[in-house]
Amino acid sequence: MKTEMLKESERTGAVGPSSLLRNTAWMAWSGALNIASSVVIWMALARWRSAAEVGQFATVISLQTIFVTICGLGLTPYLTSQLARSTERRKLVASAALLITLWSSLCMAAMIAAGYYFNTSATGRLAAYILSLSIIPTGLISIGEAIFTAYGQARVIALATTTENLLRIVVPLLLLARGASLPVICLSFVLMRLAACAVYVLIARRKFGALALPQPQLMRELAAVAPTFAGVTMLAALHWQLGTALAGKLGGEVAAAEFGVASRFLIPVIVLLSSYVSVIQPAASRLAQRSLAELGDFLSSCLRLVLALALPLALGGLTLGAKLIVLLFGEKYAGASLALGFLVAGIVPFSIVMVAARGLVATGRQRIDLLANLVAVVLNLAANLLLIPRYGATGAAIAQLLSLTAMAAVEVRYGTRPLFSLHIWQACWICRWPLAALLNVLLLTHGLGFWWAFTLGSVTYLLGLALIWDQLRPSYSQRGEGAQTQAAPRILIVGDHPTRTLGGISTLINHILHSPLASEFEFRHIASQADELGKLGKLGLALGALIKFGVLLLWWRPSVAYIHIGCGPSLYRKIAFITLARLFGRRTLVHFHAGNFEPYFAQQSALGRFLIRYGLGQSERFIAVSRELKQSLSKLWPEAEITFVPNGVRTALFAGPRVAVGESVRLLFVGKMGALKGEEDLLRALQRLVQAGLSFRLDLVGPLSDTIAARCQEAGLQPMIDQLGPVPLAERIAFFKRADIFVLPTYAEGLPIAVLEALAAGLPVISTPVGGIPELIEDGVEGYLVAPGDVEALANRLAQLIQDADERQRMGARARAKARHFDEDLMLAQLGTQLRRVAHSSTSIVARTAYTRESSAVVPLQEGD
Repeated sequence: MKTEMLKESERTGAVGPSSLLRNTAWMAWSGALNIASSVVIWMALARWRSAAEVGQFATVISLQTIFVTICGLGLTPYLTSQLARSTERRKLVASAALLITLWSSLCMAAMIAAGYYFNTSATGRLAAYILSLSIIPTGLISIGEAIFTAYGQARVIALATTTENLLRIVVPLLLLARGASLPVICLSFVLMRLAACAVYVLIARRKFGALALPQPQLMRELAAVAPTFAGVTMLAALHWQLGTALAGKLGGEVAAAEFGVASRFLIPVIVLLSSYVSVIQPAASRLAQRSLAELGDFLSSCLRLVLALALPLALGGLTLGAKLIVLLFGEKYAGASLALGFLVAGIVPFSIVMVAARGLVATGRQRIDLLANLVAVVLNLAANLLLIPRYGATGAAIAQLLSLTAMAAVEVRYGTRPLFSLHIWQACWICRWPLAALLNVLLLTHGLGFWWAFTLGSVTYLLGLALIWDQLRPSYSQRGEGAQTQAAPRILIVGDHPTRTLGGISTLINHILHSPLASEFEFRHIASQADELGKLGKLGLALGALIKFGVLLLWWRPSVAYIHIGCGPSLYRKIAFITLARLFGRRTLVHFHAGNFEPYFAQQSALGRFLIRYGLGQSERFIAVSRELKQSLSKLWPEAEITFVPNGVRTALFAGPRVAVGESVRLLFVGKMGALKGEEDLLRALQRLVQAGLSFRLDLVGPLSDTIAARCQEAGLQPMIDQLGPVPLAERIAFFKRADIFVLPTYAEGLPIAVLEALAAGLPVISTPVGGIPELIEDGVEGYLVAPGDVEALANRLAQLIQDADERQRMGARARAKARHFDEDLMLAQLGTQLRRVAHSSTSIVARTAYTRESSAVVPLQEGD
């Protein structure tokens, strides 16, 4: 059985962490040889030939790089993905070979024409004509690389690359030592490329036999996807070589020579990084079919390793670049050191581009890669035209850094971020201590010479990497094949303090943090509101919460930012949290508790409405606590996914018989006074009850308004009212158990927890038909509903229930039965479903539809909430 699994793994090219690292090691070996051969040849040219001849060589090589890059139509990643899962591999390879050979022939003709235009000397033109002969074998090699990458056999690519690069070190050196001309040296490059192509062909025939005949249908399918990949490849090639070509055209042969010398250290590194990310393409393609969340985690782990290689190269180039240029190429090229500094800084955004592009190819979004390359080429061209005439090679290097940064921003912002997060800042942060140690060593050994600084710095950094290797090691989960245990999704909650704030938001957050969901998800809560603070204290708490939120986004890396929103200023405060979460690429879930959202929104200025509409509309999904609120949100964001999840209550806590305290009928009010809860209407209604000679007592539970004590005194109700202030949930239960009637004449609500608690306690409820209250109370069944502000109706309903104990009992029984539909366990199950969906979501849902005052029609409620 194990043998069959190994055979299947080899056939499909399945990879795990060990094979990824093994293939990466082969690619690193190939890249090291590529760097060595490139640097050695350029050292010999710089020391043995004139700057003019070095400039001609740089121009010719840049042209060849452009055309050998595009001769494969950029199909290598696509072929890798298809070969990893195709059943017609031989037909696919044969069809691709014929298509690419035809295209390479056209590229060969185009290079001959370009060589004539960009070279003014006969020697340079002849060298370009000769190098054009390498294009067709390079196109075929691109197919071989796709085959062996898909099969997880990077050692074959390493063997072919080793053969070619060893010859590229020895043969050109011998020719240069014997005084051979530039065309002869270029002819040796062509012969070595043919030798590498022969290695691919021989190994492929030995392993896979003869190819099948090309299939017209497969060729058409390849031709259909080729324009996008070819466009990406062509733009990428232009992007990388524009600097060299334009440096020679606009700045002269010396500028071209300096830029060519400086870029010798960048281009081989690019080849190395490109080789590494090609190894991860098959795994990325398979994960994209299974789960975009897994794909994001896998590519993030790969990015950590890529940046661990790129960051020290950038730091070393910036600190030791000048010494390295002089050491290898001589004093006459010292002017290239500044250009080298800007070029090595571009390694970091390029690393991000390489990993992001694997995700785009795997998910079929290579059009974003095309857009990013187009932006980079346009910006690079404009910057080169502006900077080269003034700054020469340094200007070309600055243009390269700017365009690479813009390219990375486009690929991440519009390509990967809507699908998954790459955790870029976290990847950089992981390497902070090895980088700090490297920088200190470079500074301390600066006066000892290049080789001491290079050797000690390299050893120090490698030791640092060894200490953090567990964080850098690429992870590849294969479910059903010995899958690794997946970490609990991290949920970062923002909302009211769970114990120092009274209200539905704080109660719900407290329930979540102490529920079974805490074993499935890893929660962290940031308190953004607390009742006992003054205005300045609340502002300080909100600013501190935003700072803490940003820190946790960066270092704790939550899967979801779960943000609770009330109404009023809370709408504006939470925009900052949502925006920050989206900037960091985190998925967001907004839980709306707002009671009077629609009228509040309509009262805002045009700017306020725009901020609310756009700022909150950045969220992935919304949860509304009532159907009425869901309808309001749907009118504002019709394209958003809005789910109704009612608030819940622990009904078991409120079970049990009533505990009577005294003989008077006891009324209970729970709410934040001074916040549209209708407490003054209640006091006026109670005055009427006193005038009617009815006996009662009232418990006022909740943060007291500044005027409530004076109002009670004025109304003559002080002897009948217990003003209790804020009461924790554990103590609040006792007030529900001793009450006979719950009253809340509110003006604005979402789905009030206090009403749910009253139902669970078996109390008849007198309230108003606002927000989600009609979803809890049917008039005359579980209580009574009166219009907000209708004091007379409120007094009549209170009097009716105070005088009719049987009616209170009947309504209380029906209230307790209704509460079972809002049990906390049911609510948490629905909420857990929403959290799972967002934590493993593959796409962003960003509402973009504008709200207009004319849009007043109610959106029908969708069934199945």
